[in-house]
Amino acid sequence: MASLRQLLVISSVVIACILVVMLAVGMGLMERKLDAQLQTDGENVVATLALLVGSQPDQAARARVLDAAFQQGRFQELSLLGPDGTVVFQGHRQRLSGADTPRGWSTLVQVGTHRATRRVPGAGQLILVLDMDSAREALWAHIVQWFWLALGLAAFWALFVAALVARVRRELAAARSAPAAQRTD
Repeated sequence: MASLRQLLVISSVVIACILVVMLAVGMGLMERKLDAQLQTDGENVVATLALLVGSQPDQAARARVLDAAFQQGRFQELSLLGPDGTVVFQGHRQRLSGADTPRGWSTLVQVGTHRATRRVPGAGQLILVLDMDSAREALWAHIVQWFWLALGLAAFWALFVAALVARVRRELAAARSAPAAQRTD
């Protein structure tokens, strides 16, 4: 019975290590994927906004378009510098810590800030920085889901081990009582 306990403890430790490594590797992979996706999204958004801004007849219309885009809350920074370097539009939002994430989460996540720029013919240079808070919150939600999955697997393993130990004890008790019952007959 002692060797069975040792085997179960060792296998439980191995499974716990596998689950922890799974969480760590999964988080690293998700960070890299999210970082690459944000870079791509920034380039796509700046290209789309550049086309939209370039089709506007004057600077006031361009500023209205950019203000409407900035009000959607997807950007940490959005600005248009005119051909002579003057600021036509500038929107800047302070980074807020996510309401659904713990305080230190932003420092743990290695998702960088991506600045995308595009020259708009006749209008100047368009600069944007996507808001990273929503991306960090999405990553946190994903990590929490993986954590609960790992916790569920650990609970399942604990129940399996408890059932296995109970079964082995019953079998050993039955094996001990069987020879005693045969001697009394």
